[in-house]
Amino acid sequence: MSLAKQLALLSPVYVPLILSVILLAGSRLRERAKMWLSAAMLNASMVFLGNYLYFSHNYHTYSYLHSFHIFSVLAVYPSVYIYVLLLTRPGYSLRSAWRHFVPGLVFFVLSATVFYFFLTPEQRVYFLSTYRLHPTYDNFALRFLFRVRYFNIAALFVQIVLYAVLIYKVLAGYRKQLPEWFSDPSGISLGWMRIFNATFILAAFLSISFYSINPVKLFGDERYLIFPLYLFAVIIWILGILGNNQKEVFTGKQDDGNISDNGSEPQGYEKLSEAMKVWMEMEKPYLKPDLKIWDVSLALHTNRTYLSRMINQLHRCNFSQYVNRYRVEHSKT
Repeated sequence: MSLAKQLALLSPVYVPLILSVILLAGSRLRERAKMWLSAAMLNASMVFLGNYLYFSHNYHTYSYLHSFHIFSVLAVYPSVYIYVLLLTRPGYSLRSAWRHFVPGLVFFVLSATVFYFFLTPEQRVYFLSTYRLHPTYDNFALRFLFRVRYFNIAALFVQIVLYAVLIYKVLAGYRKQLPEWFSDPSGISLGWMRIFNATFILAAFLSISFYSINPVKLFGDERYLIFPLYLFAVIIWILGILGNNQKEVFTGKQDDGNISDNGSEPQGYEKLSEAMKVWMEMEKPYLKPDLKIWDVSLALHTNRTYLSRMINQLHRCNFSQYVNRYRVEHSKT
C-alpha cells in the first residue's frame, strides 16, 4: 500500500488527534468548553483508530481495543452535547456529566467481561473476523456478544435521536436567553452549531445504518461503509476547527451574587432601577460592546436573576434593549 493511501486511510485518526493538541494548547484556564472539546477530539481519534484496525482486517490488534472502542463510540454523542452545554449554560457543572456516559460503561462491562475472560485470543479473532458476519449458535459467549452488538447498535440509534433533540432544545433556549444576558448578542448566536447538529446527526444515522445492515454481507464490499464513516470523520474535523475558532461565551465568574430578593419586589425594583440609572450615566458601561448582565450585577452588588427580572417587569424590555437605549441616546449627542 502506498504512503499516500496509508495517510489517507489514517487521516480520521491523526486529524482529530492534532486538533485535540491544538485545542488544548490554545485554551486558557477558564475555557472549559475548549478543553472539553479537546478531550472529545481525542476520543474521536480513538473511535477512528478502532475503525481503521477493524477495516484493515488487523483483528488481532483490534481485539485488545474492542470493548474500549464500544465505549468510545457511545461517548461521541454525549461529548458533543456536553460541549454545547459548556458553551451555552453559565456555571454548568461537569460533576453531573458522568451520567451521560453510563450506557457506554454498561456496554463496556458487558462486552469486556465476556470478550476478555470467556474467549481465547483465537476465539476473539474468530468473533471479529467471521462470527459477526456468519453467526452460529454453538457457543454461549459468542451468542451473548452477538446480541450485545445489536443492543449496542440500538443504543446508538437512540442516542442519535435523543441528543439531536437535546442539542436543539439547548440551542433554542440559549438563543432565547441571549438578549437577557448580553448587550450585543449578534456575534455569539452559535448559528454554526445548529447547522453542525443537523449534518452531524445525518452523518451519524448514515454511518450506523450502514454498519447495522452489514454492507460486507449485503453487498460483498466494505467500501459502502467506509464512505459514510469518512463523511462522519470530516464533520468531526469541522467541529474541531470551528470549535477552536469559537470564542468562549462565558468567561470569568458568572454567579448570582450574594444579595437576596427580600422585601416588596416593586420597592426593591425601584431602588435597583435608580441605582442602575445612576451607574449607567456616570460610568457609561454601555460603551463597552461586550457588556454583560453579570458586569452590571457585580457593580450594583445584586444578582443577575433579580436584575434581569427587574428590567423585564419595570422597563418592559430585555437587558440588550435596555442597554441599547443608552447607546442610541449617546449616539445622538
